[in-house]
Amino acid sequence: MVLNRMSILPESGNSFRSIAATDAGALGILKRAARRCTGITGKQESGDTMYATIIAALSGVAMAFQGAVNAAASSAISLSVATFIVMAAGTVVSAVYMTLSGTTGNLALRNLAKAPWWAYTGGLVGPAITAAVAHAIERAGAVNATTGIILGQLGFAAVIDHLGWFGAEPIRFSPIKIAGIILIAVGGRILLAK
Repeated sequence: MVLNRMSILPESGNSFRSIAATDAGALGILKRAARRCTGITGKQESGDTMYATIIAALSGVAMAFQGAVNAAASSAISLSVATFIVMAAGTVVSAVYMTLSGTTGNLALRNLAKAPWWAYTGGLVGPAITAAVAHAIERAGAVNATTGIILGQLGFAAVIDHLGWFGAEPIRFSPIKIAGIILIAVGGRILLAK
């Protein structure tokens, strides 16, 4: 199935305001695209993780794109300057999205205090991730770097799920899931072979 831009936009039009107001903006667009690809309707999606998996895959595509363009920028203007520009652009885009989605009121201190202090440390890791990905892709290539990223993400995500860290509901790993991780690692090793 071929998706065109208009097939996943809200029916109310394609202005930024209508996109942001309909089903959480960009995330809503990705959800609708995933539903169209899988045939999942609103009634079927509760308890079904297929659409979330497709959204994750689409974000993986975006991450590969971002890493490659960040590597190109860092080779031209330095890793630190490229990382700064990427983070500044991300801040502007996030501010626009927050404004269009009408969630600026959540910046009130009483609302920010609802989350534990460590929930805000992800932003501190962002520049390190951006710089590390750009550096790795520039030195090792997109496939090799992405393989390392996926293995690192999968391994740590398994620990987070298994132990229920950071407020996650514990999801115990069975021997078959551990075998799956091992197979992915073997696949990664094959991809890294010269």
